[in-house]
Amino acid sequence: DLHSFPTRRSSDLGALPWIGSYSALRRPVASGAQIILSRLAIGDLATQYFADRGLFCAGRVQEDDLKRGISMQDASEENWWDHVELTKLILACNKISAVSPKISNLAGLSILDLHDNQLETLPDQIGDLPNLRKLNIGHNRLSSLPAGLFNLKELRTLQLNNNHLETLDDRISDLSMLTSLDLANNHLTALPSNIGFLSQLLTLLLSKNKLTSLPSDVSFMAGLHTLDCNNNQLESVPEELKELSHLELVYLRSNKLTRIPCLK
Repeated sequence: DLHSFPTRRSSDLGALPWIGSYSALRRPVASGAQIILSRLAIGDLATQYFADRGLFCAGRVQEDDLKRGISMQDASEENWWDHVELTKLILACNKISAVSPKISNLAGLSILDLHDNQLETLPDQIGDLPNLRKLNIGHNRLSSLPAGLFNLKELRTLQLNNNHLETLDDRISDLSMLTSLDLANNHLTALPSNIGFLSQLLTLLLSKNKLTSLPSDVSFMAGLHTLDCNNNQLESVPEELKELSHLELVYLRSNKLTRIPCLK
């Protein structure tokens, strides 16, 4: 089995002898991976192939090491994060239950994808990634967000969907560069009024929550293009929505509306 980081899922290339064809080698390279980890010995041919393309690889990695997630606890010269300047780390669709505070060692990250894992908390140090532009922590078990997350001033995309969030910290407005915010499928009953300060936001996804109203300050999201509020408990929507001149897609299915909202 081959695990390439970043990649959507672990790639399984079998025994291969280690590698039986160049097509198998090309697959992790094409995925954008920067790190290749294998349970099997990789062999000279594959090692050279990856090295020629700037990828770090390691063979005979133990199963526990592949599954434990971003532990990063052992300080030694053999740590893989000491050999590469990672810009993308994609560990989606695993069984990761914790992220080490040493995630801050990966200061070059622009994309961090941890969706579909078993995370209940995140360390404050996730805010020490000054170049992070996309963070996907959807499909986990998060009931709150660390204070450090609101220090990610360069963040453009934040995916928090399919978690257990009941409230949204009003510090969300500190993420002033956000263009896409996905909060779908949580347990939110209200949004902070200052969410309107996310003036760069283009896409706001709020479906499958328990929202009974939207703050009128959403009218300050001047560039908002898509607003999805399906499957909530909305009885009305603020008239200020009609001030959003760039709004093209509004989804309000399965709420408690008794009249057609005025959007013009």
